[in-house]
Amino acid sequence: MLKPVPLAVAALVTAVLSPTPMPATAGEHAKAETLKIESAWTPQPPNGAKVGAGYLTITNTGTEPARLVGGTTSISKRMEVHTMTMDGGIMRMRELPDGLVVKPGETATLKPGGEHLMFMGLVSQVSAGETFDVTLKFKRAGEKTVTFKVMPLGTRSPVTN
Repeated sequence: MLKPVPLAVAALVTAVLSPTPMPATAGEHAKAETLKIESAWTPQPPNGAKVGAGYLTITNTGTEPARLVGGTTSISKRMEVHTMTMDGGIMRMRELPDGLVVKPGETATLKPGGEHLMFMGLVSQVSAGETFDVTLKFKRAGEKTVTFKVMPLGTRSPVTN
C-alpha cells in the first residue's frame, strides 16, 4: 500500500521533472558566439623555457559580461590568465584568480606589459611561423578555440617590421 505524499513534496517533484523550459534569468552571461577573438599570437619562447606568454584581443559583441578564466593547449600542462604590474621598478606577474572580465561592447587587449595568458609547463617547443590551437574557457560563455601564431623570439607586437 502506498502512503500519501505531502503536497509540497509532490509539487517540488513535479517542478523538477517538468519538461517545460525554465525562463532565462537576468544573471546569464555572454555566449561564445558573441565573443570575437583576434590577433592571437605568442613570441617564440627561448630554448629550454618552461613558460610562454600569449596575447590576443577579445571583443564582446553581446549584452552580458564575459569572464575569461583559463583554457587548455597542447603545448603546455596548463594555462592561466595573468596580469603584469610594476612595483618599485620590479616587474610582478600574478594570476588573476577570478579571470578577466570583458564588458558588453568592449574589447580587452591582452598584450606585453599588461594582461596576458601564461602557458605553464611547456611540453613542446614552438618556432616562429608555426601555429597551435588554444581553447579559451569562459566562465558562463563556454569554450572557444583560437589559433595562435608564433612570432620570432623577442617580438613585442603581432606585426613585425
